[in-house]
Amino acid sequence: MKFASSGAGESHGNTYRRQRYFAGKCTNDISTNDRGTNDGAASHRHARIDQSRRELSDLATEGVRTRFVGRRDRAPDWLQAKLADLEAATAGETRLTLWIAFDYGGRAELVEAARRIAESGVEPGDIDESLVARHLYAPDMPDPDLVIRTSGELRVSNFLLWQSAYAEFVFVDTLWPDFGPVEFRAAIEDYASRRRRFGGR
Repeated sequence: MKFASSGAGESHGNTYRRQRYFAGKCTNDISTNDRGTNDGAASHRHARIDQSRRELSDLATEGVRTRFVGRRDRAPDWLQAKLADLEAATAGETRLTLWIAFDYGGRAELVEAARRIAESGVEPGDIDESLVARHLYAPDMPDPDLVIRTSGELRVSNFLLWQSAYAEFVFVDTLWPDFGPVEFRAAIEDYASRRRRFGGR
C-alpha cells in the first residue's frame, strides 16, 4: 500500500507507503534563492537544512531510501549537492522508500511534462497517458493508494494532481506536527473499509 500526506500552511508534510516508504512533502519553506542580503535568514535556512539532513540520515540506518521530486534545479548549488548526496548515500536501502516533494507543484509538473513532450516532436495522435507519465518529474514514483490531508483543509492544494487521480482521500483536523500513530491507524482503518472502484461504478 502507498499513501501520501499533505498539510496546508505547514513546513512539513510526508507521504508514506508500506513495504516501500513513499513520501511527499509539499513545501516552499526552503528558499531557492540564497543571494539575499539578510545573513541571519540565510544562516537560519542552512541550519534548517542541516537539521533535516541529520533527521533523514537517521532514517538511512533504518533501511529507508530517500528520493526527491520537484524543481530542485531552482535550488542553490550547495543545496542541490546536499540533496544529491543524500540520495546517493541511501540508494542501496531497500526496506522503505521516502519521497520528498521539494519546491513541488502539480500544475507546474504537468506544464513541464507537456512542454517536454512538445519539444520532443511527438505526433499529437501518439500522446497517451503512458507518455505523459514518462515525462513527469519522477516517472518511477508509484501512484499513492491513499492521500491523507491534515490540518482540517478540504482541498488537494496542487499536490500530486496526476498521481492521485484514483487515490482515496482521508481528511483529518490534526495538524501535521501532531499527526501520530493513533491518527495514522484511524486513517488506514477508514481506507480499509472502502471499496475501491478506480473510476468504475
